[in-house]
Amino acid sequence: MKQINRLRPVCPRPGMSYTYSNYGYLVLAAVTERLTGRSFEDAFQHYVAKPLGMTSSGYDCPQSGSTPDLPFVSNGFCTTASDYGKLMQMLVRGGVNAAGER
Repeated sequence: MKQINRLRPVCPRPGMSYTYSNYGYLVLAAVTERLTGRSFEDAFQHYVAKPLGMTSSGYDCPQSGSTPDLPFVSNGFCTTASDYGKLMQMLVRGGVNAAGER
């Protein structure tokens, strides 16, 4: 929510031009925080990383300036090849982890 409050309009008048933005990811983070009652980082760790055994992934990423308190949801994620592989395997299995859990 902290990031959403600082946003400027994407373009001066809607429908007049196209401009790419990452605002959708900020809305995703805000909705996740509202529905789970957790920070986005904590929700990611609880619902995604831990069940998949992703031990080296998160939004505490000095390379991008992302922190757990102010995650850059669209581009502040740091991971390893091994953890990324676990996430991709879950997606290929239709949302099921290696143990067959959803």
